[in-house]
Amino acid sequence: MGQLGVLRTTLACGLGLAAEGCGVVQLLREQWWCASALHGVAVLSLGWVAARAATANALGAGTAVALIAFSLPGVGCAGLVLSLLPSWCGRLGPEADVVVELETPAFGDELARPHASCDASPVEEVLLGSASLERRVAAVMALRRMDAKRAVPLLRLSLGDDAEDVRLLAYAILERREKELRADIAAGLSQLAAQPLTDDRLASATLLQRLAEAHWELVRGEYVQGDAETQNLQASARHAQAAFAARPTGTLALLLARISLRRGQAEHAVGYLATAQASGVSRAVCVPLLAEAAFLQRRYERIPELWSGVSGWALQRPGVLEVADFWRGGEA
Repeated sequence: MGQLGVLRTTLACGLGLAAEGCGVVQLLREQWWCASALHGVAVLSLGWVAARAATANALGAGTAVALIAFSLPGVGCAGLVLSLLPSWCGRLGPEADVVVELETPAFGDELARPHASCDASPVEEVLLGSASLERRVAAVMALRRMDAKRAVPLLRLSLGDDAEDVRLLAYAILERREKELRADIAAGLSQLAAQPLTDDRLASATLLQRLAEAHWELVRGEYVQGDAETQNLQASARHAQAAFAARPTGTLALLLARISLRRGQAEHAVGYLATAQASGVSRAVCVPLLAEAAFLQRRYERIPELWSGVSGWALQRPGVLEVADFWRGGEA
């Protein structure tokens, strides 16, 4: 391929020079149209050579030198050939038409870890701090897919922002979450009414668990208050207990423990947490709930003992480290 490229370039140069020479002869004979046509052939040929010789913007380079050659008959083509000769000769190696591999750059620490240069501030600090409007809007947008337990309080915090864009965005996300939960409840109740519990216990248990979780999310997300909260807690507990009777799992036991704590039933919560741990739920997940139950029972001396058995990695969850540090006397 390299020799073929050299041959094509040589033929193009020869054609250009020959056409230009014949054009000069016709020009001396006052054959203007013939001289112009031959000169045009020379320009096109040498312009193609220039395009091959250029290393960047080949089309632009070829057009520019072709116009120069056309504006200077005879002299322009000769100067074009002389200017192309060094770069043309530099491309005559056998590797001219082969693929060239570029060395991969050595990435440093900053490039290997692109997040190092990014702002890693927690969302709450961005919302409470003096961040720009764009950053606060981006922080609220990031809450759309965050767990409701963490996202909803931050979204409600954003409702007090000075910027109307932030307030409207937070309100829209909260409203959408509530509509989705209520739609899930309505669809689940319709499906439950059309499907008797005796038909398929496992399918019914799955449906009941989904209903229980949806009612619980309405309460945990503070979408309901007062009597509405009490009703949703009762509905969540009823569906969760029915699902647990059909298919006892650690997840349902944990949900029932959370509901019991919300209703102030610490003894029931402790029993459900014991069932959850026996079903394989991590002790690190149960300890915060056990500590809350001990607090409701006024068994304060037991709380430091509960936290002492939690490893360091489990304390990194949001809101857990501060509580553990308080009850362990700053040892966390």
